[in-house]
Amino acid sequence: MGQALIILGVVFVAGAVLLLERRCLGKPAVVQPLVLCLLTGATIGEVEAGLWLGISLQLLSMGQSHYCNWVLAAISAAGGIAVMSVYDIHLAPGATATVAVLCASILVGIGFDLLDRKMNLSRSVSEQKGVDIWKSEQGGEEFTALIHRNIVRGFLFAGIQSVLGVGLVVTAGYLMLGVAAPAHPEVTIIVALVIPLFGVAVTLGSLSGRLFPLYALIGVAVSVGIGGMI
Repeated sequence: MGQALIILGVVFVAGAVLLLERRCLGKPAVVQPLVLCLLTGATIGEVEAGLWLGISLQLLSMGQSHYCNWVLAAISAAGGIAVMSVYDIHLAPGATATVAVLCASILVGIGFDLLDRKMNLSRSVSEQKGVDIWKSEQGGEEFTALIHRNIVRGFLFAGIQSVLGVGLVVTAGYLMLGVAAPAHPEVTIIVALVIPLFGVAVTLGSLSGRLFPLYALIGVAVSVGIGGMI
């Protein structure tokens, strides 16, 4: 119980700080999926899983940066492999549980990004109906109080998002371990190659527009061919 509470507190604080940095700057300027996942993997002795998850998320984020909170996705993936490592569950690149962690982290990023957009929209509408602080005699104090409230609210909300994200990712990994049978080693190698190359295809497709399906098919074909030769 004590260990679980410590993990919960670390995820809450670390995730809140990282997400707050993204919100303050408006984009993931410092927090990058590759750096975060690789550092986490190196710290806990899961370098291969951290590197694979980081590369996959980084490539996908470069092509579709506006449709997902990739910082939260990286926090969820990094936190997921860290929590599972604490309970002596080690992930390998391309394994079914690792793919489940990757997919769950992306879904978490997409879902909470949509929630953020809706909350920001409703918040901006409510603020427009509020009192104009610049015409108030205590405008400076009201403005400072507003900034403090937003920081505290953002910190708490980001911490809750991080905890929920890591929890969902760990649950997905555990379920996949219990349901799916271990994949054949050759299949694992092919999957480990396909997903990063698909990320390359997504990035190229975002730059080329109509050629995205072609690049995606080329990426999958090349990765399958390389996996077959290995």
